[in-house]
Amino acid sequence: MNFDFSGKVGPEEVKNLMNNLSAEQRGKLNAILKDKAATEQILSSPKAQQLLKALLGGEKNG
Repeated sequence: MNFDFSGKVGPEEVKNLMNNLSAEQRGKLNAILKDKAATEQILSSPKAQQLLKALLGGEKNG
């Protein structure tokens, strides 16, 4: 499953999000994002799917 984030989340939004996290939270997020299997597992969870659907207005690609 692939989500189309084009026009939804840009580099500035990601930078702002990361700046609002604690150093510990940033470290954990970076570790997860570097691990493709962990990222896919998290993104495939029902709660993540609900959140992504809400954030992206229900737009899915794939």
